[in-house]
Parts: sequence; structure tokens; C-alpha cells
Amino acid sequence: MQDWHNPVLIRKHFDNESQAKEFKIKYGNKHYEIVSWKVALSMGLKDWFNKKPNHRHPITKLSKYNFPSTVKTQLQKQIFRHNSRKKLKKKKRVPMLNYKIIKEILDQKEMLFFVRLRKYSSYYKAYSEPVKGFNEFKKEYDYPYDIVNLSAIYLCLKKYYDLGVYDPALVSIYIYEIFKEKVIKWRYIADMSHKDEEEIKVEFLARGFIDKKDCDLDEDGAWVESIYIKPTLVYPETPWFHHVDHGVYDHSVFELQVLVGIQGYTRARQPC
Repeated sequence: MQDWHNPVLIRKHFDNESQAKEFKIKYGNKHYEIVSWKVALSMGLKDWFNKKPNHRHPITKLSKYNFPSTVKTQLQKQIFRHNSRKKLKKKKRVPMLNYKIIKEILDQKEMLFFVRLRKYSSYYKAYSEPVKGFNEFKKEYDYPYDIVNLSAIYLCLKKYYDLGVYDPALVSIYIYEIFKEKVIKWRYIADMSHKDEEEIKVEFLARGFIDKKDCDLDEDGAWVESIYIKPTLVYPETPWFHHVDHGVYDHSVFELQVLVGIQGYTRARQPC
């Protein structure tokens, strides 16, 4: 659309619309519009001057794939393109998740699923021993509280259910979004199980806790810290305790304890 009186078609084929939009943002400008081939035909657009390969518009020579920094050689790029297309084709074949499909996956027995999920009430190793869907969960949620719930759902689904063509991580997220209250109700019971304190420490560190002596703490403030673990570990986020600080920080110290802690091994440290 450089010349509004004489627009031309620059042929660049993309795998989907989102890929075309990303390409336009990266390489294009306001003069470029994305159109499907059917629209281009109906508009009667003429092709850009293109008698020989070296006459092609410069933008068409740019790759539509966002190669990682580790992909450098021609063979590596070829493998990356092949895997990208393979994932796209597989994704197109998978029907959209909905409540009806979730019920079919759970064999129309929702309560049985929650009874099975209760077996994971003492589960806590979501960060130190991540499931395959861990990265997908982190895209949607920020704190261990939700990631642990999602990981427990994931493990329960993998053990008891046939998910067919569906990604267990996406099914876990969908279940958590529509049944969050029930998931919390059935998972969070009094946990009296014995845990290895070294494993607890590893999990705390994986969740982002740091050694208390390495943390610049305000003695008049509040924080979340581990108990029964040596050395004491602290979560490096400042919460509020007094209502005068409400709004200054994202969470109260008690909310943060729930979001980042391990049941029975964390406490909310209040100002003296």
C-alpha cells in the first residue's frame, strides 16, 4: 500500500494469521496490509515486479520463522522449520477443549476425579521435580500455590485417564479454571505426612526462597520464612501487615504465606 492509487501484491505465504502479524510487526510498517489469497484475488491486485528471483521484493527474502539464537546452520534451520510445521499440523487436528470434552475425559464422573485428586493432598514438589506441563503453567500463573495445584491435576490425569490427542497441561489448566474451588477444597486437607527436610529445602530454593542472611530484611517489616529448615529461608517479596501499607504491596504476609509456602513448613513473620 505504498502507493494508494496503485497497490501491489507482495507474495509471502504464512502458516497462519498470527505468524503473518508477527512478521509484519518485525519487518513491515504501516504500508503493509495482511490479506488472504481469496481477498487478494477479489481485489484484482497486481504482483510486485518479479521477473527473476533476484527481482523479488526484499521483504520476501526474510524468514517467517523466529529462529532461536542456538539455531545457526542451514541444517538446524531446516529441522526447526520441520518441527514447527509438524506442531502446527498436530494442533490443527486437535479439537478445541470445552466442558463437554472435559466430562468425556473424566468418564462423566467428576466426583471420582476429585476423590482421586485428594490422594495428591500432600504433593508439593512442583518446582524441584517439574512435570512436563510446568512451563505452560508458568505462562498462566505466577505463584507456587497455583502451579502445585495444576501439577497435582496433571499427575492425576496422567495416572488415571486417557486424554487421547489432548495436551495434559492444557486439560489441567482448563479443569483448574472451571473447578478451582473444588480443587482447593479436595486438595487442601490437614497434611500430617512425613517429609524429608532436605527435599523440602530443595523445593523452597526452587520456588525462589533465599538464605535469610543474604536477604536485606526490614526488622520492622513482615516476611514469609521457612521453619524446621536450616538455614532459615526467606521468600524475597515484601508483603504488608499493617493496613496503612495496604495497596503499597501486592499481598498481606498471610496471603503470601499461602501463595509461596509449603504446608507445615512456612510461617508469616509479623513485625514486633
